[in-house]
Amino acid sequence: MTLNKSTFDLGSERNTLEGDVLASTGVESSKLVSNASGTAHTLTLNLARLLDRAFSVDGNSIDAEIFYNSVVTLDAGGGVPLQGTAFVKDGQPLEDGSGVFVTVNKERSQTNANGEVSILPDSAEWASEWDSLWIEVWGNTADAAGVYGGTVDLGYNTSLYTATQIEYASSMSTNRTGIIDDATGTITGLGSQTSQTDLGNGSFVLLGRVKLEALPSDAGINIDIDEDFEAESLGLTVDNAKVMLTSIGTVDADITSTADVDIWGVAYDVNDDGKISLADYGQFVTAYGRSSLENNDGLVAALDFDNNGKVGLSDFGFFVQNYGKNKADGSSLIYREQFTRTWLGSNIELDGPDTLQQVFDKAVSDWQDALGWEEPIDVKLVVKDFGDAQLGEAELLQLDENGLPQFGILTLDDD
Repeated sequence: MTLNKSTFDLGSERNTLEGDVLASTGVESSKLVSNASGTAHTLTLNLARLLDRAFSVDGNSIDAEIFYNSVVTLDAGGGVPLQGTAFVKDGQPLEDGSGVFVTVNKERSQTNANGEVSILPDSAEWASEWDSLWIEVWGNTADAAGVYGGTVDLGYNTSLYTATQIEYASSMSTNRTGIIDDATGTITGLGSQTSQTDLGNGSFVLLGRVKLEALPSDAGINIDIDEDFEAESLGLTVDNAKVMLTSIGTVDADITSTADVDIWGVAYDVNDDGKISLADYGQFVTAYGRSSLENNDGLVAALDFDNNGKVGLSDFGFFVQNYGKNKADGSSLIYREQFTRTWLGSNIELDGPDTLQQVFDKAVSDWQDALGWEEPIDVKLVVKDFGDAQLGEAELLQLDENGLPQFGILTLDDD
């Protein structure tokens, strides 16, 4: 090791070390660490050097030994981890940035042989408490040649589901990780890596997926006659997201949004014993003919399967179609299209001859016509007591690719 410009004063004289050579003491070490794809390297040198020479002090020559100890770290092909927020538009791969994205669906997403998709799958808007779900984690980059790995920590509502298995893309065959702790509803360090260097650029590559199942031991959603019938949240959380980029290294990825899937109780299973049986039919008979708009009975609201405001013949037809099914048959349950468009509350008063059903249907129809849509708009009407300060509120929960409202909740005061 040769010193560059370095000077210091001894007594009244200035000495220079420029050009002096520091000799090794023979107790030095070095270590080279590379990433999984071999594109980034860190070299660490533990140096122990000795300078043995004479110095001039007040006109006299004095022999001296100077010991030099140091640790030098050199990075190649890596760099400082990038941080930032990445947004996906219309499910298309990123044009700038890099990110980790999480989707939730009732079936596995179909991928190519490398575990990639060209468009990010849409997440399910809702599921029943008997449905199985797949939480899928994807990596995508526009900053590097590809994604060679990534990890996240996930959380979910463990009272509704049990995480039963983890799967990975065939191309992500190394460092497959993920620890399921169903007691706390967490999957820690879900992720994987690959030796390939060009995946996830112009596409989304699957880093891992977790299956959630409704097992007999899961509490599920109880239909309480003293409460409103409404959905619970999947409770999905995503933390500590990291994506590994070719020739860059590990990047801390911000999660811009997390799919908050509504989980609905299986209304046909009135007594919540995991099967639709004669006991549930008895409860249905009790509610038959009653209005779901004029009372606070959550059971009546739940048994109004077609959401027309009354438990009637149409609802009986749906009950018969699902009779005899249990938790293992969650994917085969039959629902009316308007199942998730529900009314909550009681004692609704309207000025004029129209019923609440007519007023609500007219409002939804006008909104649909104004947007020029042929398909029905998914709107949930909630009725509750705001007190004296407020008459209602509207909340938009989803927009289409053109930025127009697609799903929302309309809440009205019960007066």
